[in-house]
Amino acid sequence: MDVLVREALGPTILSDKITTRLGWLCSYNENYRIGPKYLVSFNFPKTSSEEKYICQFIRSSPKELIIDFYKNSNGMKIFNNYFYIPGVGLHGSDIVGLEYYNIPYDFQVSSGIYLPKMSPYDGFVIGVSKNSIINSYVPRTYDIVDGEGCIISGMFGEESNILEKFNDWSDWIFKRVHDARNFYLSEN
Repeated sequence: MDVLVREALGPTILSDKITTRLGWLCSYNENYRIGPKYLVSFNFPKTSSEEKYICQFIRSSPKELIIDFYKNSNGMKIFNNYFYIPGVGLHGSDIVGLEYYNIPYDFQVSSGIYLPKMSPYDGFVIGVSKNSIINSYVPRTYDIVDGEGCIISGMFGEESNILEKFNDWSDWIFKRVHDARNFYLSEN
């Protein structure tokens, strides 16, 4: 997944990439007083001991698919919140220096694993994106893993509005990262 994310971001965004013990960071924010110091963070996988913690949030999604996914990454933030995948936050870890920016939104916090009230599936929320297509008071697209392992994306605030369905998780991750990159660049 690391290679796929880097490919979707492109070499210009990755020009200042820094590796930490927990993952990598790039896209230094010159105006970090109003945002994080690094706008992109990719987190390396956690240990298998975190599997039990992850399982409590899976709901009716296929457990094996979710666990396999998190064996490749412990979440990411692409341009802060233009697209993010929740992960296992601080659970007794010693964080030093730039590693602070590799802390993912934890599953327990509402921004990490919150299931929207109009979700058509009682599944695992694997990703959240800022929505560049629909300008509404619910500016988020939620990516939810259904019972068959497909990723259903849509606006699920006041109504159930499915926008996309992905059978291939690689296609999904590439599209979300690439779209977040393009959306961020168009605004800045």
